[in-house]
Amino acid sequence: MDTRWTSLLARRDRQIHGSALFHHWTIRNPMDFVQHKGLAAAGAVLAVLAALILTSLLAPPETTALLIENGPVETLTSLLHFLVALVAFALWWRRGGLFGLVGIGALAMGARELDLDKAFTTHSLFSTKQYFRAEVPLPEKLVAAAVVIGLLVLTVWLVRSSLPALRSLARQKAPAFWSIVTVLVMLPLLKTVDALPRILRENGMELGPAALARLLAIEELGELALPLLAALVLLQLLVPLKRAGRPSNEEGRPVPRR
Repeated sequence: MDTRWTSLLARRDRQIHGSALFHHWTIRNPMDFVQHKGLAAAGAVLAVLAALILTSLLAPPETTALLIENGPVETLTSLLHFLVALVAFALWWRRGGLFGLVGIGALAMGARELDLDKAFTTHSLFSTKQYFRAEVPLPEKLVAAAVVIGLLVLTVWLVRSSLPALRSLARQKAPAFWSIVTVLVMLPLLKTVDALPRILRENGMELGPAALARLLAIEELGELALPLLAALVLLQLLVPLKRAGRPSNEEGRPVPRR
């Protein structure tokens, strides 16, 4: 056969194959990318890269102005946490399962960003000073203790009721399981980044403005990634439920509800 016709046929085959792939990813499975097991870890890495890029583009005073406590980034982080918590509790009300645990986690992280744990009391709700210092009035101690006990009971109940679902996700090595693991790993790492300048200072090592700004950017942008990863967990939990609720035809493809 003429090589020109062979080339044309090969090009046509490539076009057909590419068109099929495009159709597969954009029409048949538009949410498959959400179910990628490494998506949460990729998001965490992107947050660190964004922090490094930000500190390389802006001088330390400008970076600090964006990232200081109660600044734009921290405020956005807390708002996203509260939004995720609202959606999670709404899903939990309708479907139960792990949504309630995700909601209480997002709510706790959002409250922590705004320092609500010590906004209405002499010391933090979770500090022993609040309950053992003489300057704290007894009624305030009692109210604070009641709030802490209520939150603790709710959290323990949600964790216990969610254990079967967590075990199931772990056995299946589901994407939501790896996303939850990523969040749990990020929390102590970000806490370490936050404490690192103080630890180095106590050991006689003082960091310069650029290094401090870089650590601050990694901490704050890492914390900004947390509500986005929590939202990813919600999607990864919800998509299989949506698919399971749809009947299938003989080819295994979802059949639209009439």
